[in-house]
Amino acid sequence: MVARFTALALVILVYPLTAAADDRDEVIRPGVYHGVWHTDKVKIIIEEVDRDGTFSGQLKFDKESRFPDFRCDFTGKIGKDESITITRSDCAQTAETKHPKREGRTLIWKGEVSGEYLDQPYSFELCIPLGR
Repeated sequence: MVARFTALALVILVYPLTAAADDRDEVIRPGVYHGVWHTDKVKIIIEEVDRDGTFSGQLKFDKESRFPDFRCDFTGKIGKDESITITRSDCAQTAETKHPKREGRTLIWKGEVSGEYLDQPYSFELCIPLGR
């Protein structure tokens, strides 16, 4: 009887941790999302997400931005605390965030872009709606 209770208690304790880890892996998923790259409005197009927490895609600058319709590739990494780091492939600019904040049904990562051609860090944002 004690062995059954111990096994049941172990399943109850472990299951929520497993679900949380699975949810973390699905926070970043393929899709087209609204964002900001060095204060310019962009679409962040996530094309591929790997099991190791890396992801890749494209930035597409808004037609009303300082770089109308410009596109560039990027690679990214999801941190253990759901922070993200995204690096452009066309120049040495990197966005870094802390964990996302939830606003309604959307996760929002806010951080800074720094690197080549930038005289200071500028704003970064990625907005991903939560699944159903």
